[in-house]
Amino acid sequence: MIKINWYPTVQNILGSNITHQEINIVYIPPEPAYKYFLEKYPNARYVLCPAFSDYLKNTFIIRSPYDFVVTLDRKQGGVSIDQHGQDFYNNNIQMTCIEGSFVLQLPPRMIFIPENNESVMVTSLPLILNPNPLAIIPGTFDISKWVRPIEIAIQIHDEEKVVFKRGDPLMMIKFTSNNNDSIQLEQKIIDENVIFLTSACVRVKNTNPSLNLKTLYKMADFYVSKMRKIIFENNK
Repeated sequence: MIKINWYPTVQNILGSNITHQEINIVYIPPEPAYKYFLEKYPNARYVLCPAFSDYLKNTFIIRSPYDFVVTLDRKQGGVSIDQHGQDFYNNNIQMTCIEGSFVLQLPPRMIFIPENNESVMVTSLPLILNPNPLAIIPGTFDISKWVRPIEIAIQIHDEEKVVFKRGDPLMMIKFTSNNNDSIQLEQKIIDENVIFLTSACVRVKNTNPSLNLKTLYKMADFYVSKMRKIIFENNK
């Protein structure tokens, strides 16, 4: 079994994690996906199929921690949210407009760090079997070699409003390792070492955006290894 610590975080990693401790309360822990579908579709024969359960091994449901509505202004190329102020927007919403469609990066944001040195890939996946207007943007990387938040990244083409309710399932994440070991997730409270490590990885992508992951893993090996060691020594 591989133990992976997860940390709630916000968009402004370096500046706002200290002042936004409520995320440690409102974020909903990732839920095993097979358990979710077994409870949602108890009479579906495919749920009991080994191929279905094997596909969902080490896969988790990510749920919305907040109620909010995103309204898109296609003429001005902007978005707004209801119920929350500018501080919430600054720390939770990031928007870009691409050829008439909107790409939004939304909460929850979670950092995943495995306790051992074994390679573990994390993959963001669309939520299967549910009617869902969200076009999830997938991605994958090795969380033992690179540390950055997983977030909800969506592309919106036609909708004028997107409604989020607390508890709504938004997407899935899947962990894979070389030996296909079972994954155990444990929530932790972010500290300055996790912030420093994550910020370093994020800033490298900002200053050197054209580097591929293989190159980034090699460049970051020393720093990531040392910081992970410090983080887990402090968590004992």
